[in-house]
Amino acid sequence: MTITKKTLLAGLIGFSLLIAVEVSAQETSDLPEPGLTPQSRFYFLDRAADWLRLNVLTFNSVQKTELKAKIAEERLSELNNLSEKGAKPEVMEKLEKAIEKQSEEISRRIEKLNSKNIDVFRLVEKHGDFNLKRQRVLENVLEKVPEEARDKVEAALNNVFQRAEKSREVLLKQVDKGLISEEKAKEIAEKQISRLKEQLEKTIEKAGETKDELLKERLQKIKEKRQEPREDAAVKM
Repeated sequence: MTITKKTLLAGLIGFSLLIAVEVSAQETSDLPEPGLTPQSRFYFLDRAADWLRLNVLTFNSVQKTELKAKIAEERLSELNNLSEKGAKPEVMEKLEKAIEKQSEEISRRIEKLNSKNIDVFRLVEKHGDFNLKRQRVLENVLEKVPEEARDKVEAALNNVFQRAEKSREVLLKQVDKGLISEEKAKEIAEKQISRLKEQLEKTIEKAGETKDELLKERLQKIKEKRQEPREDAAVKM
């Protein structure tokens, strides 16, 4: 049997695509199953069930915040699923806006609990885990959407880092209240920021391998923006 150059090339391309899909799946394997997505006609039932769990079946403020984070992660899994299936950018944009709103709500809830002198550093850690997953999914989305849709995804990626900076501020307040040691707060804050940076570096490297120069340029811009000193953000511990 003679293997032509064309056949060999096609095989190599197919193998490369298979590896890329497998790597992408591994990177988001810690997400829950997506279940129904906005493309389903029954999606409203999923959202109604979330509302019921949050507003009727859960009473404790800390548990409500934990559940809110869990629901946000489910939405994130839906976004990842839409991205993998090549959904329209406007569909993914709408879902990402909902995720961003939920993330902001989680931050507000954590800040409110902190104002009541409640130990929230575990919630901060969980939100940090969510931010990392959100960044990974958004990087996947950024890779797949057309160039004209990338500005909004880039803005969402910048929002992820802003959430991490907010967490540092909460941790500092927890230190002032004597609810957590300065060493522990510093450890949590530095871990969250470093993981986001490491993940971004991996994606930049991946973009270089795929020869997507426009994507690489955008990711580099995000990296540079994160390295800029901010007068109102960096909390020194």
